[in-house]
Amino acid sequence: MQQQANNLQQLTEQRISDLQRSTQHQIANLQQQITSLRHYIDQRIDALDRRIDALERRLDRFEKWLFSVLVMILSGVLAIIFKIYFGG
Repeated sequence: MQQQANNLQQLTEQRISDLQRSTQHQIANLQQQITSLRHYIDQRIDALDRRIDALERRLDRFEKWLFSVLVMILSGVLAIIFKIYFGG
């Protein structure tokens, strides 16, 4: 009877030990996956920042172009108004 109890205790301890090793292995794998995921997210955020910067530069150029076109149009309209009222 004592032998069976000892065997059962050893078997239980072995299973607990196996479970602890398995759990530690899974935790290590999860930590590695989390680290990889963080690295990937950082890369994607950096790429997104670069795209946003490029878009801001394009928008700045477009605003300058649009302003110059509007100035030319306004100058033309004013020239026509002056010609009509003052130059006839």
